[in-house]
Amino acid sequence: MTTVSTFPFGLTPVTDRAAMQQRYRETAPQLARDFPIPSDLPRRHPLLARLEGRFPLEDQLPPWWAACREAFQQRCPCLEPLLAGMTCAEFRRGSLDHTRWKTWRACLCSAAPGVLETACGCLHRAWNLSLLAEDILVGETRERWRDLIVNRGEKGIARDLDLVITSTADWWLNMSNGHGWTSCMGHGNDRDPRIIGNWYDTGVLLAALVERGADCWTPDTLIARTTLRLAWKAATLDDGFEPTVVYPSSLRIVSGRVYHNDQTAAYNLLAALIQRIEQRGLAWGCIAATNTANAVATGLLGPVVVEQQVDHCAGVAFWRPDAVDEPYLDGEACFRERRAESSFGILAYPSLTIYPCCRTRTGPLSATH
Repeated sequence: MTTVSTFPFGLTPVTDRAAMQQRYRETAPQLARDFPIPSDLPRRHPLLARLEGRFPLEDQLPPWWAACREAFQQRCPCLEPLLAGMTCAEFRRGSLDHTRWKTWRACLCSAAPGVLETACGCLHRAWNLSLLAEDILVGETRERWRDLIVNRGEKGIARDLDLVITSTADWWLNMSNGHGWTSCMGHGNDRDPRIIGNWYDTGVLLAALVERGADCWTPDTLIARTTLRLAWKAATLDDGFEPTVVYPSSLRIVSGRVYHNDQTAAYNLLAALIQRIEQRGLAWGCIAATNTANAVATGLLGPVVVEQQVDHCAGVAFWRPDAVDEPYLDGEACFRERRAESSFGILAYPSLTIYPCCRTRTGPLSATH
C-alpha cells in the first residue's frame, strides 16, 4: 500500500441486501435500526480475497492424534496395528469398535501364547481411549493426552462440514452464533456494536467451521470460528498509516483466537486454514497471547516450526464512519487511529505482535475437493 484513500481496494455491492436486512431486523432490530447494511461495502485486500470461499470438509482425527498414537506405541508397541486403524467415528465416541478390538486381541494372544498372564493394560482397556491412556501412559505424558482425549468434543458432530472464509456482512453479524457460546460479541439484540467495524476493516476475514450447507442465521450454527488478518513488517511508518517500505517476505496471514464448543473441531479448523493458506503460497502465523498461539507452541497443530522471536507488525489501514466502533482484536494487538481529514470518519490500522510459523511437512488434503 503506497497511498491511503477512503476505500483503497474499491467497493463491492452487497449481494441479496434486502433479504439480509430483513433477517437482520428480525434478529437484532435495534442494531439494524442504528447500523443498517449499506448497499456497498469496501473490498478486502487482494491477498485476503484469494482465500475467500466455502469449501467442503469432513470431520477428521485432530492434528495432534499422530503424536498421541506414537506416545502409546512407545509404551506398548503391540498397540500399533490397533491404533493405526483408528477412525474418526471411534475417536469421537471415545472407544474402539469392539469387534475390531476382539480380533486384534485374539491375534495378539495367538502370536504370543501366555500373553494374558503377563498382559499390559492394553489387552483389557484398549477399547476405551481415556482408560487406555490412564493405564498405559505415565507422568506428564499421561496427563497431556488423557485430558485431550477426555475433552475431545461431541461424539455426535456432523461428518460433513464446510469451511467458510468470508467478509460478508451477515457472517460478521452472526460471529457469535455457536451452541452454548458466551462470546463477548453477544447474541440477538445484545450483539456488540463492534461487529459492525468488521464491515469496513479491509484487512480481516472471518473463518468458521459449520455443518455442510449451514445458514449463518440459523441458531447455534458455528462449531468453531476465528479471524484471519494480513500483517507485515515495515521499515518505517509515516504517522502510523503509510508504510514507506514493506518487506514482501514479511507478508503473512495471521490467526486470532479460536472460539468453539468442540476442541477437536477447533484444531481441525486451524489445520484446514493453514492448509488453504499454504496452498495459496502465503506465509502464516498467529497473534501472540491467543489460544491459537498456545496450540501451535504445544504441538497440537501437528509438525509446525514456530519462530521464538516475535514480530511487531502492522495490519491493513482502513477507514470507518465516525459512528462505528473499532472492531474487536484478539491477544497482543491494538488499533492505532487518527481522524480522517474531511471524510467524517476514522483512519485506523491494527498493531500486532505475532509468531511467524510454517509447517515442517504437508499433511493429506482434508477437503473433499
